[in-house]
Amino acid sequence: MNKVNPSPAAGTSIPGDDDVHWFGASRRLVGGKPDSRYGWLDTAQGPAIVKALDPSLSAHAATLLQHERAMLRRLRQLDAPAPALVEVGRPDWIVTRFAGLSLQCLEQGAGFGGRPARRFPFAERLAAWVHLLRRLQGLADSGVLAIDIYHANVVLPLTEGCLGQLRLHEAALIDHAHTLDVGMHMRRPVWLDHGMARIAPELRAALQDDQQALIDSFRAAHADLPGASAVPGARDEHNRRVWAEYDAPQQLQRLLDAGDLNPGRAMQFAAATGMARMLGLADSRQQAQALARVLARMTAPAAADRYATLTAAADALAGVLPALPLVSQHRYAPVQPHDLACGADASQTPAVSAGATAGAPAPDISVTPVPGAAPALDARERATDFTTQFTSLASAAGAHAPMRWICALAAIGAAAGAAWPLA
Repeated sequence: MNKVNPSPAAGTSIPGDDDVHWFGASRRLVGGKPDSRYGWLDTAQGPAIVKALDPSLSAHAATLLQHERAMLRRLRQLDAPAPALVEVGRPDWIVTRFAGLSLQCLEQGAGFGGRPARRFPFAERLAAWVHLLRRLQGLADSGVLAIDIYHANVVLPLTEGCLGQLRLHEAALIDHAHTLDVGMHMRRPVWLDHGMARIAPELRAALQDDQQALIDSFRAAHADLPGASAVPGARDEHNRRVWAEYDAPQQLQRLLDAGDLNPGRAMQFAAATGMARMLGLADSRQQAQALARVLARMTAPAAADRYATLTAAADALAGVLPALPLVSQHRYAPVQPHDLACGADASQTPAVSAGATAGAPAPDISVTPVPGAAPALDARERATDFTTQFTSLASAAGAHAPMRWICALAAIGAAAGAAWPLA
């Protein structure tokens, strides 16, 4: 694989496709081509992860990358737990420093560096979430809302770059195509299924209304929604013009700007939904019950009934165990590009598409999940009263071994991904 210095200013060439080890691609096709690809780029400063979108396929691709690039710069200003942006002179790429292994791959027991798969213990999983919530508190205090929090977007760095033990206390969040900031003047909708389990109830109506406003506007202009397959020249030009001219105030942005939306409470809801899969993995019934009680409060339907801060939620989660590890008990071999193409959840089914009206059936689409890149499309889950379910689990008596119904409840935590994230 070629070594590429990512800094064009230093007199080096701009990297091309041949410089990247491509390990994943979306199975969402636009004009017969994947809408995005993911790869590993060797640089003089170490490995980087490439998310490549082809602006020629659809009108929204360029603005999507612009939004994520701007959010990554903002997050670095806040010293947030997010990967560093690497500028390589490619407007069609988002390139970030290799940030670690995703919880999704680790939970699936994937092997790395050609070694046998490692067990990812309950205590280490819990520690990763506790440390992440504490690290996200600064974002919430600054008015930043990371909507897309789930196990494919949470990564853990290794102690020696691409090998060693997992640094559980440095958990980070990748993929910020759906991250919002107070005063950022968002003028296009966040395209996430508003009915997904991990979407906090207070976000759903605004998400749906913002999306419907764009759908109505495009239909009135007889334009194809962003994400539609490539169309002949004149029609494609019309679609791009309608997209470029779309400029509508967003209700979700207004809620955030007005202080009517608490980012920390919305983020703890999303995180707790993802942690539901851990309920059947606790080392004892007492631990499972303690975790269930905490998750019940974190996912209370009313935001005011959740923990006041992410730090408070993290402290409650930490109380499930006597102590939490800072690093993993296992050592991982050097991570290689193909290690990042971990398998998808068996439950994966698509979420809504941009062309669908609210409640309409979704097309058959899915995405290859990769750490450091866009998340996979997990099971489509509707909004659920988690308080009732977690409380029932917390009070139930059961054997130490995971039970079928606990595993079913854990599956509810699998978040439905975005079909067409817009920015």
